[in-house]
Amino acid sequence: KDITTRKYGYNSPKWQAFRKECFNSFLSSNFVFFTHNIGMKKIINNNGIAEFKKDVNYEVKWKTINATNMFQHHHMNHTCTSILTGKPSNIFVLDFDLNKCQKTQEFYHQLVATHGLPNTYIVEAGNHGYHWYFKLPTNRTIKSTTNLRVNDEVFAIDVRGEKGLIIGEKSLYQHPSNDQIYVYKAITPR
Repeated sequence: KDITTRKYGYNSPKWQAFRKECFNSFLSSNFVFFTHNIGMKKIINNNGIAEFKKDVNYEVKWKTINATNMFQHHHMNHTCTSILTGKPSNIFVLDFDLNKCQKTQEFYHQLVATHGLPNTYIVEAGNHGYHWYFKLPTNRTIKSTTNLRVNDEVFAIDVRGEKGLIIGEKSLYQHPSNDQIYVYKAITPR
């Protein structure tokens, strides 16, 4: 059985209330979003070592979703909600993948120790990373990029901007290596 059936049950009142709370939360923020399921897939890297990567199953072409048609793409039994970044939701997100490399962890902790957490909406990702949400600056486009460069060093920090998306709070996925259920949790209010 999949994670929602085991933990909540697709048709259980608890699961339906959980998803409704999630939808209302995103609507109140004027986010453009859709629901889907997420899992993990096992791959063998170039060194012959098994790794797990997120396996996102989008049932729709998410780049065609907008504020007008987004409700056609919601299903209460889905385990995840993704938010379109850039102009559709008027946000960009810094995605710190702390589990990918020690250097990124050190950079993140030094950044927070030096400057504190920003006064913004922050979500702890299911993989123990962090998503920092920011409103788009007026008349600016923020491009989506991966592996941000800071002072000629590359870090596991992605910018989710135009034509991007980010997995939202209250999304769930299960890691096959340890059967652990991970939850994306807001750690600061919106």
